[in-house]
Amino acid sequence: MNTADDKQFALRIASVNAIGYALAVVIATFVDARIPSHVRYGARHYRYGYAIAVLAAPVFVVTYLALQRAQTRGWKCFASCAPLIGVVLASLWVFAPEVPHGGIVGWSTGYAVASLTATWLRYSPPDLTFIHDERVPLQARLEGLKSILTMWQVISIAVGAGFLAALVPWATLIPAQNAHVVAQEGDLFFLNEFAMTEMVIVAIAFFVAPIRELVVRLVAISSAFAEFRNDDGKSKAIS
Repeated sequence: MNTADDKQFALRIASVNAIGYALAVVIATFVDARIPSHVRYGARHYRYGYAIAVLAAPVFVVTYLALQRAQTRGWKCFASCAPLIGVVLASLWVFAPEVPHGGIVGWSTGYAVASLTATWLRYSPPDLTFIHDERVPLQARLEGLKSILTMWQVISIAVGAGFLAALVPWATLIPAQNAHVVAQEGDLFFLNEFAMTEMVIVAIAFFVAPIRELVVRLVAISSAFAEFRNDDGKSKAIS
C-alpha cells in the first residue's frame, strides 16, 4: 500500500465514523422529542443532544491521524474504532434517562464494526511475492496463486452472505421491536421511518468500507493471476 492509498483509506474510515456518530445523535435527539407515546419515557428533550454532534469533529481527526501513525495491523484496527467508541461512551449521559441509549449504541456499533472489518481486510494482504520467485516451480506458483484467489473469493462470499443474513432479519426486527416501544400508530410510523433511514446509512457504511476493500482485494489478485498466466503463455510460446 502506498502513502496516498493509506491516506485515502484513513479519510474514508474517519468519515464513516464521524458522519455516522453525528447522524446517530442528531436523529436520536430529533426523534425522541417527537414520540410522546413512548411507553417508558414519553417524549424526551435532550439539552445537549444536538450540541454533542460537534464531537464528530474530534472523532474524524483522531481516527484519521491514528490510522496514519499506527504501524501494525492490530494498532490500525484499534485506531479505526476506538475514537468512536470512546466518544459514544463519554456522551451517553446526555441521553438520560435512557442510559445507555439503544439507538446511539446500536447504530454506532454498526459503524465501528464496518470500520474495524474494513481495516482488518485492508491490512491483511496475501503475500504474492512468490509469483516472481523463479526458484519456485512455475506450476507451484500458479497453483499457489489459484489457492489465494479462491480463498479470497470464499471470504468475500462469506462476508457478503453474513451481511445479508444480518440485514434481512434486522429490517424485520426493528418494526417489531418498535411496536412495543410506542403506543400510538403515528409515533410508530415516525419511529420506524427514521430507524430504517439509519439502517440504510449503516448499510452504505458497509458498502464503502469492508465490501469495497474486498472488491479491491479481489480485483488486485485477479489482475495478478491474469498477468501471471499471460507471462506463462508468452514463456511457453518462446520456448
